[in-house]
Amino acid sequence: MGQELPKAADLYAVPMSAVAFMRPCGCNQGTENGESCVLIADVPGVTGAVVLRDSKRPDAGELRFTGAEWDEFLKTQIERVA
Repeated sequence: MGQELPKAADLYAVPMSAVAFMRPCGCNQGTENGESCVLIADVPGVTGAVVLRDSKRPDAGELRFTGAEWDEFLKTQIERVA
């Protein structure tokens, strides 16, 4: 069972080398530079936490969110488009 970490900064200490990222959308293949897509994965061992990265720039780093941060982000985005 995962643990809830107290600070988002602690999420960056979790190794992600064996994690398989997925594409949650159909991705945008209509750009002049080809495919662009956000990749997402669960942070191992941390309930609800996620990590995001850019499919075109995997070397650009990652953004990691606690479950509470991710839930709030999704809620805000759903409200924006409703």
